[in-house]
Amino acid sequence: MFEAGKEYKTRGGMRARVYATDGKGVDTIHGAVFDGGWVYNTWRPDGRWTTTMGNDEDLMPPLVEGWMNVFQRWFSVVKYPKT
Repeated sequence: MFEAGKEYKTRGGMRARVYATDGKGVDTIHGAVFDGGWVYNTWRPDGRWTTTMGNDEDLMPPLVEGWMNVFQRWFSVVKYPKT
C-alpha cells in the first residue's frame, strides 16, 4: 500500500515522506512528517501511527481516481382527474 520514496498525506493533512517500508518490529514504515521542518516518524504496516484509530499522524493511502457511467431512467407520471 505504501511505497518507499513517495510522498503521502497524514490524516491531519500534513505532508509525509516514506523512506523505507521494510523496517523491523511493529513500526515497519519509516519516514518524516513536515511540521515546519521534516520530523522523523514511524508507522505500522497499515499506516497507523498508534494502536488507536483516527490519529492525525496516520498515513492516508493515495486517492484512486475512477470513472463510472451512471444511467438514470426517467419516468413520466401522469395523473388523471377522477371521473
